[in-house]
Amino acid sequence: MTSTTLLWIILVIVIGVAGVFLGLALNIRKLNARYDELMNRFTDIKAIPMTEKMDEIKKMHLNGQSKEIVDGWIVRHEQTLEELKDIENDFKELSESIDGYSNIQHSKQFLDYLDGKLADAADHVNEVLNGLQNLQDNEQKNSERIQASVDNLEALKAELDDNGASFGVALNELKKQFKHVKKTFDQFYNLNENGDPVEATQVLKKAEKEVAAAKEMFEVIPKLNEELDTIFMEQIDDLSDGYRRLVEEQYQFNGKIDIKDSIKQLKTERQSLLDHLKRCDLDVVESGTRQMKAEINRLYDYMQKEIDAQVY
Repeated sequence: MTSTTLLWIILVIVIGVAGVFLGLALNIRKLNARYDELMNRFTDIKAIPMTEKMDEIKKMHLNGQSKEIVDGWIVRHEQTLEELKDIENDFKELSESIDGYSNIQHSKQFLDYLDGKLADAADHVNEVLNGLQNLQDNEQKNSERIQASVDNLEALKAELDDNGASFGVALNELKKQFKHVKKTFDQFYNLNENGDPVEATQVLKKAEKEVAAAKEMFEVIPKLNEELDTIFMEQIDDLSDGYRRLVEEQYQFNGKIDIKDSIKQLKTERQSLLDHLKRCDLDVVESGTRQMKAEINRLYDYMQKEIDAQVY
């Protein structure tokens, strides 16, 4: 073998070895770059104020359903902290693997594995943080929501005090309804002020529905009471007087409608509807008043036809 050939062989070997080391260096550089990227993500995850928020929640000294929920988040918080410690150990192991040039393929797979664990950890940390934040926000939201219902409740109380007569026979039942709604509000305040904003929120929803229902009754009842107590009574008396005068004047009816009996039924129905109004059975009263209007109009029309016909 000539010296020239030997030199070429040595040169090829040197180039090959250099290429291997260069490829290794490039892979190590890529691994380190990705390692740094994952470490930055890990640092960001640890910076999320999950533990600080947990400390704030614990200082609220929550009770009832709220405490049960907090206890659940405490468990999740501890599990997430253990998860973060585990990831920290993974980073140490991965760093040793990369620095030792032991197994490039293993390091790549480890980076992929750690990437997935970081994504899960970020989800878990944010889930705990958001759960705790929502719990903390409940008390503030309750305080903001309650004001509108309180304003409505005060308006209803003023209406009872100032215009009680307009509710007629329903007044006592409305006062009972008002006391019931007030009791629900007292329950809400007790829960919210004693560290259970979660159950307080449920009671608040109930109170809001009760206020809305009471408000509707307060709007509807005066009109129904006026119809039954005044308008219908005047119309029934008018029908009764008109029928009596027509009979005295010798008007003859064809018998298709028994006016006297119909007027009697109207009086009975009116009293029945007043009894329902007294109990605030508004669906029954509203339906009944529509039927009474129709019957009263029917009797008026019938009597007018007889007058127009002037049959003696």
